[in-house]
Amino acid sequence: MTDRGSDAPPGYELVRGLGSGGLGQVVLALHHSLYRLVAVQRSHPHALPGPAHPAALLRERPCA
Repeated sequence: MTDRGSDAPPGYELVRGLGSGGLGQVVLALHHSLYRLVAVQRSHPHALPGPAHPAALLRERPCA
């Protein structure tokens, strides 16, 4: 990932991409206060929140 940390959520530094799917991209990130590596899911721009979005994320969660 070349944009290391540029669009990371507050408190995180993006390290590298791990994979992507229909809803978004999963990236490896450093959580600053815990100083631990975590997986963060970022939604694709076309996967805008709608009525089915939260349910789809909950279905994906056990797979991670």
